[in-house]
Amino acid sequence: MTTHMWPWRDVCTMKFPVRHRTGFALLALGLGIGLAFVSCQDERSITAARRVPRFAASVQTATVVISPTADGFLNIDATNYGTSSVLSVYTWPDHKIANASVLKFDLAGIPAGATISSATLNLNLTESDATADPTYTVTVHKILNKNPDVSRATGYTYDGTNAWTPNTCCYNNIPLAQADIGAPVDTKRIDKTPGFKQWDVTALVQGWLTTPSTNFGLLVNSDPAALRDRYRNFSSREDAVAGNRPFLTVVYTPPASTPPPGEQSAVFSPTGDTYLNLDATNYASGTTLNVYTWPNDTIANAIVMKFDLASIPTGSTVSSATLRLNLTESDATADPTYTVTAHKIINRNADPARATGYTYDGVNGWTANGCCRNHVPLAQADISAAVDTKSVDKTPGFKAWDVTSVVQGWLDAPSTNFGLLLNSDPSKLRDRYRTFSSSEDPVAGNHPSLTVVYTPPGSSPPPPPPPPPPPPPEAQVGQWSAVFPAPIVQLHVHLLTDGTVLSWGRIGDPQVWDPATGSFTAVPSPSWLFCAGHDFLPDGRLLVAGGHITDGHGLPNTNLFDPVTHSWQVGPPMAVGRWYPTNTTLPDGEILTVGGTDENMTIDTIPEVWDGTHWRQLSTANLALEWYPRLFVAPDGRIFNAGEEQPSRWLDVTGTGRWTDGPRRNFGPWRDYGSAVMYLPGKILYAGGGNNPPTNTAEIIDLNQPNPTWANTGSMAYARRQMNATLLPTGDVLVTGGTSASGFNNAAGAVHAAELWSPTTGTWTTLASNAVIRMYHSTSLLLPDGRVLHTGSGDGANAPRELSYELYSPPYLFRGARPTLSGFTPAMVGYGQTLQIETSDGASITKVTFIRTGSVTHAMDQAARLVPLTFAVVSGGISVTLPTSRTTAPPGPYMLFLVNANGVPSVGRIMRLE
Repeated sequence: MTTHMWPWRDVCTMKFPVRHRTGFALLALGLGIGLAFVSCQDERSITAARRVPRFAASVQTATVVISPTADGFLNIDATNYGTSSVLSVYTWPDHKIANASVLKFDLAGIPAGATISSATLNLNLTESDATADPTYTVTVHKILNKNPDVSRATGYTYDGTNAWTPNTCCYNNIPLAQADIGAPVDTKRIDKTPGFKQWDVTALVQGWLTTPSTNFGLLVNSDPAALRDRYRNFSSREDAVAGNRPFLTVVYTPPASTPPPGEQSAVFSPTGDTYLNLDATNYASGTTLNVYTWPNDTIANAIVMKFDLASIPTGSTVSSATLRLNLTESDATADPTYTVTAHKIINRNADPARATGYTYDGVNGWTANGCCRNHVPLAQADISAAVDTKSVDKTPGFKAWDVTSVVQGWLDAPSTNFGLLLNSDPSKLRDRYRTFSSSEDPVAGNHPSLTVVYTPPGSSPPPPPPPPPPPPPEAQVGQWSAVFPAPIVQLHVHLLTDGTVLSWGRIGDPQVWDPATGSFTAVPSPSWLFCAGHDFLPDGRLLVAGGHITDGHGLPNTNLFDPVTHSWQVGPPMAVGRWYPTNTTLPDGEILTVGGTDENMTIDTIPEVWDGTHWRQLSTANLALEWYPRLFVAPDGRIFNAGEEQPSRWLDVTGTGRWTDGPRRNFGPWRDYGSAVMYLPGKILYAGGGNNPPTNTAEIIDLNQPNPTWANTGSMAYARRQMNATLLPTGDVLVTGGTSASGFNNAAGAVHAAELWSPTTGTWTTLASNAVIRMYHSTSLLLPDGRVLHTGSGDGANAPRELSYELYSPPYLFRGARPTLSGFTPAMVGYGQTLQIETSDGASITKVTFIRTGSVTHAMDQAARLVPLTFAVVSGGISVTLPTSRTTAPPGPYMLFLVNANGVPSVGRIMRLE
């Protein structure tokens, strides 16, 4: 790009800078944004129609540059590549498609009924095969039949669960979406020169706009005519360099607008426009209108414009008046915005054809004031307070100011129409500026305009708009999936750092389930893990303490599961066996195990602590407790035992340990098989439980208080025992399953409806109902995509063995677009670390949550807790600060979620806090 230098004169001679217009490259500036508009209005020349208003029915075109809402590539495997920084097309073996890239675009910014004149897909080529073949054919197709979820799609499935239409296109008959695409809409032979390549997708985009329900995305296909190992790689939306990411450029003509009944609309060109400078020169014949700060904190330019409103009937009521100026150039500093204010000119009736920084008509002076360099008045004492203020960014295109009150005032008192002034930013350092097109710009579509919507006198007001349509029912109650088969009763479930789920039951080998494919893989364990305790180590491994000999008799075994290799490791045994213990990760990364019964079915009274190589006993913390005690790390570092028994207790793990009494819960004597969660740091919800009959009550406690006490919160609609409580990214708590009937596990009272507790209101909302009875040995687990796995039940208590699972999509997944996380997030993070999260949705984010990955059994998640994170909106995304306190967030794996103003979370990113 050519560098343009501004001509300056010596300030000491009192001759000041004159600004001139330079060109710009629209697409280069558009690459880094999600949605950029450039209006191209077809106006008659200002010399031919100075005093003739142009009405809104005239033709207007616009260009929009759209980033994908999601992208990824399909491979001949069951892995999702939605977070990859590349989009790949690849041939393997000979004459076989092995990759296909999928992109989705949201066209909501283009008005319905618009006509597309061109739509171009732009992909940045980064790498090619090293063979002698000079080109590789890449085709673009419309996706049909299946609406892919790019964050979960694989070569086998379009949403992580449901399969693409079967076909024999590819290796091993992996479908790779080849039976779910249309004929090519464009074909390009791609050479090996890095840089942007383009495909014409006009017909495809017009089809999406005409029938939005068909917008399933597009597929970029490999070359089935090439030999093996020929390929091309392109940048994805996760590329670290924003300017390399894919984009869709759409040029369209909006539908002709019709004013509401009784209203009319007119678009006016200025009868004159200019800018004032720190000199005695008039710039009315220039092609630019400038605002400029020079020196520091001082106005150096001001724009003056006049409009003739004689065609609007006297007595009309103005409902809106919008001034639009086309930004052509900005300063090259790091300041992202520049404040430009709109003012009514008062006292002096400006003549733009002769006005200067000193005079309003070439002869008579503006009112004297000390605003500007060398006391040049620059009209600053002849303007009203600002009627609108805009922070103008550096994206070229039209910017708008609301001047409704000014225009209404001119209509009411035409003699006061002395024009408008747009002012420079007096808070900036020197040489910050914005340059706009004037009426002399050679491109008519770049000229300034004033759009006035008004109701002539005697017209009827327009009818009120119809009420918005009601939200879909799923946005109120969520939605359950179909019932899927499982090889075991999943009564112990754990979310691993790679997004898969480890589970085991009483019968059969442990299994790793992949949510992306629905597949299970057996991972036989060194010993019988049924009814063990478990939590995650800082390095992401799962430590499993104890296990099963026979009912009530526990093993002393220590087993660790590595989420990277999906393999087991055996550690030194504990001092005694444990059946039904609870594991808790401590602030220093050690793991505490408490409770259970030993090899002889004797209650374990001495806690033990794993230090990474061996166990030590807390020999002075001798106390008999219930099975699977509900334990939490408190803000002061002690361990809080919330139940199941009615008295709460504190355990100090320093030295050889010590128990002390805590506050008594309100419901008693026991909340057995109720569920407790730490929904905010130090704050616990304990819901349901009890026996004859179960209770629907719930209690909360705040351990941050000097003397914490249990307090009642809202009661559930259903009494529940054998239930599960699950933390959601929004901070709400979901409860699922259980029974309302008396007895240990009475199916007569099975509860199918889920419920949602709000920590803000303390109330519960009843949600959709699942299909399968899930009570004793049922589990629920939050997944990174925001859904909840609900599974298990049986393998004990003479209940049916439920060899199945269901997936619950909470209401937030039906309330609009999800925030997106683009770019890289580290797999390991530190306390107090600041993360720069790339997202195009930064301005809409209202909450960032950090949820420890779950490890669930017997109505208790032994690992999860929710920590809200502080954040700030920055250029390109948000800046997030991780917890500084190990008691607030014990080390281990966490999911990071962004939540927008609609309460919709992003897909979570898993990272280890160490």
